Amino acid sequence: MARPNSISVLTLCFGSVLLLALSGCGGLDSTTRRDLDQAETNIARQPAAALETLNRLASLHPNETRILHARARALEGVGDWPTARDAWLDLLTRVDADDEGLTTACHRGIGRSTLEVLGVLPAEYQVATGEEVPALETAARSFRTLLEGNPGDPAALLGLAQCEHRLGAHAVAMGYLRSIPDSSPEHDPARYLELRIRETLVGLSPEWVQELSDLMTCQDEATRLAAARQLVAVASREGIDPRVQASIRDQLTHVRQLPEVPTGLVERIETFEREEVERKRQEQVTQLIEFARAARRRGDWREGWDALQRAIQISPSAKVEVPAHLNEWGDALATRIQSDLREGRIDLAAKTRETLKTLDASSFGPDLRQRLDALDAEFEEAWRKHGVGVAMQQATSRSSVF
Repeated sequence: MARPNSISVLTLCFGSVLLLALSGCGGLDSTTRRDLDQAETNIARQPAAALETLNRLASLHPNETRILHARARALEGVGDWPTARDAWLDLLTRVDADDEGLTTACHRGIGRSTLEVLGVLPAEYQVATGEEVPALETAARSFRTLLEGNPGDPAALLGLAQCEHRLGAHAVAMGYLRSIPDSSPEHDPARYLELRIRETLVGLSPEWVQELSDLMTCQDEATRLAAARQLVAVASREGIDPRVQASIRDQLTHVRQLPEVPTGLVERIETFEREEVERKRQEQVTQLIEFARAARRRGDWREGWDALQRAIQISPSAKVEVPAHLNEWGDALATRIQSDLREGRIDLAAKTRETLKTLDASSFGPDLRQRLDALDAEFEEAWRKHGVGVAMQQATSRSSVF
């Protein structure tokens, strides 16, 4: 009787081992395997729900690599990149050296999550400092390991280019970018990064702006938005070549047409457009003021005065700047009248006074108005004396004739 029992026990043990081997998770019961299968399915559609399940399973099975792998993916799905990076680094220490697939997934996850933590896409690609440097070096090692096992891997090439650029090795980064095939999904992000590197090394040009604008129609949504953000950021800079500035203004309307453009980006564009309108107005005001000064120098007071009045109509801000010029003009005319009166040039003083009366005195300050009132009295007295003198001269002339 012992022999059949021994065979039965062996058969039962072998069957259990076989079932566990076929399941892929030898240490998990059927309920756990079912929950894990469902969670893996939900990562793409419902990452938060999947993560909740995987956190529970990981607490029960802390060394189960399949659970840890799925949890790292779910953390990426919910955007918790710092925790995802830690999860990938931890998983790499638990993976068997012979498991090439999971090792590759770990290196890819380490590199990808590191770049996301540092805000490389679609951020400003500033050269790394401080704690960013060792993190980027770790990510770069992971991408190089990927390339060793998968030569020409587009994602690894792009990731390595991002790391090298952030580490300041722009030429090295450019070499990796140009190795990415045009047909790969990574081609558009690579074009964007190449443009950023060219901006760093060469500067801006209308052609650069056009290429950046072209990227706003590419297949990759993240790259479209990155290009749009960069175009708006460049538009807000000061001291840009006028040709580049004009090219940027022409392209800003395309940013509004992006279906996924964030509200905040539209608001920045509207702010820039308002600033641009005000800048043009200020340019017109400046030109009118310079024209008025030139008119004043050549004695065209009326023409210059009209230019200053137009400046006030164009820009409200000119109402602060222009009155100072108007006062200056009024004061200069008053000085000329006073000088002519004292020199006895009554006719010239009268002409200048008529010019002064055609100007809008509402823009004059109180001190100038007081001076003009006193000058009017002085002129009237001088004109009266001038009239008496002329009359006496005429009378003398008539008497001498007789």
